Amino acid sequence: MLLVVHMPTFFPSSTDLLLGLAVLVILFRLIYKFRNYVVNRPLLYPGLGQEDLHAKFSVFLDKYSFYNSLDDVGKQKMLERCVRFASQKRFLGSKDFVVTGEMVVAISATAVRLTFGLDRYYLPRYHTIRIFPTAFYSPFHKRELKGGASTKGVLFFSWADFVQGDSIENDRINLGLHEMAHALRLELKYGKGADRRVADYFDSWFGVAFDEFQKVRKGEGNYLRDYAGTNPEEFFAVCVEHFYEDADSFSKELPDVYAHLCLLLNLDPLNKENNFAYDRDLVIARSTDLKYELPEKIQRNYRYDSWHWSFNMIIAGFFVFLPIILYCISTVAIEFSDVLLPIAIMIFLVVSFRSFWFNKGIQMYRHLFMFALVGVSFPGLATMMVVNMNFHQSKFLDFYAIAEHHSRAVGDKIRVEYTFTEASGALPNRFRQVDLTIDQSDFVDSQQMFMETSYGLMGWKNIHSRTLVLNGYDMLKVDKPEL
Repeated sequence: MLLVVHMPTFFPSSTDLLLGLAVLVILFRLIYKFRNYVVNRPLLYPGLGQEDLHAKFSVFLDKYSFYNSLDDVGKQKMLERCVRFASQKRFLGSKDFVVTGEMVVAISATAVRLTFGLDRYYLPRYHTIRIFPTAFYSPFHKRELKGGASTKGVLFFSWADFVQGDSIENDRINLGLHEMAHALRLELKYGKGADRRVADYFDSWFGVAFDEFQKVRKGEGNYLRDYAGTNPEEFFAVCVEHFYEDADSFSKELPDVYAHLCLLLNLDPLNKENNFAYDRDLVIARSTDLKYELPEKIQRNYRYDSWHWSFNMIIAGFFVFLPIILYCISTVAIEFSDVLLPIAIMIFLVVSFRSFWFNKGIQMYRHLFMFALVGVSFPGLATMMVVNMNFHQSKFLDFYAIAEHHSRAVGDKIRVEYTFTEASGALPNRFRQVDLTIDQSDFVDSQQMFMETSYGLMGWKNIHSRTLVLNGYDMLKVDKPEL
């Protein structure tokens, strides 16, 4: 008599996995498209189509010299960016002050002018722009202000001062650019939508400009106005004003600060013939006495990332590869001590290249250890076990005579642990243990067990099936699941 009991399958089939993955991808795309619709829906001029919006913005933009210096492709790029920027913000007037379309376009154009060379140009952290007719009193600062950028996602402007800064294009004072520069910096520090280029290179730029910042702070600067020495944020904002309104003098007075600001913003105000595009060779040719070399490629900086790529591997290690390992040990006959060596080797290899991982943003020892243990060794061990299970030699039978057994009730099952008369090598205890139902209780007193086994590519033993033999002819076969 042969009684076959199939072990439960813990993992779905490959087809089910692929179908599930496809459903998740489609669902994610639908959610993403809906999110984009919500985020990008126009808040201005309800009832107007995109063509009408573009036409209205185009009329206002014709008044701006930056826009008029662009070719047709550049103008279209700026127009589309202005429309999107304005469509994602709420423009509110203080008390009875009415916000006009010209105000919306002027503020949007200033933001797009600053971020024209960047990929993430619309400052997603900032959702509201409040406009006052003149300077306004700030309860937080306890004084009158001309403008401000809060960490809560609100920009403030005195319209009179904004217009004055826009109307005089070479006085190196521009309220709009100044506050947008603060917004760009705060987006980097507190937001999640900072441009990758700015996140990677801002610290390097400030390192280049630090000596000048110290001079201005001590009152020894001879180009930037004294207000730039207030703090690093104001220094950056003042540099942006000079960058756009006095680029020629800036490049001559502070060539390193200017050149690396071009790299940071991916824009060169002196390159009017090519839509103000950043050209490394052109910037170097213009400033032959640079003390700090302009890098050809910006090195990745993870300081401002709210989510590090290694977290994905750590999460996958816990929730994907650890269950695979636990599943595989139902077939691969290894003890805990057998996996310590490969895990230790993988951790050692990862930690040995600490400087490499440091440059990749893994800067704390506990982060590095967790990444090495869970993010690297768990996937590595799971891969080794799966390979061992699926690439093996021919199967053979191992016979074991049962000397004694110990049984106990576990729920509605009988758990029996057998002891073999002959040495069974490094066979883990889990393969000597069998759970029987009440109907199978006769097999508690089995005299033999034979196993269908093989050696896998990694040298570990696979247990494909186990069979209990009672009275020489009654058999209970327990199939081991394969991944």
